[in-house]
Amino acid sequence: MININIKKINILSKKTIGHLLPDRAPLWLNLFLVIIETIRIIVRPITLRFRLAANITAGHIVLSLITSFSISINIKTFLFYIIVINIYVLFELTICLIQAHIFC
Repeated sequence: MININIKKINILSKKTIGHLLPDRAPLWLNLFLVIIETIRIIVRPITLRFRLAANITAGHIVLSLITSFSISINIKTFLFYIIVINIYVLFELTICLIQAHIFC
């Protein structure tokens, strides 16, 4: 038979809910703050996914726009665009690393 200690569960749930409340929050706001914080915790991974997808898509669009302008007859302009593309790829790599760190 499983022995469940009700006092232990009550203390554990108070500590868990206590992490969802800011310090010195008014008692009448506690219920609403717990609900809002719970929704925020659930929605955060979804918004991070959208932000990652938007950053990746925007990076690809900008990179394709830069490469579409790089098609020119002048070799100096072409070399300039190659340098710009390489710098932008490094910039995108840095942003991807930062986004991966935030997501994890």
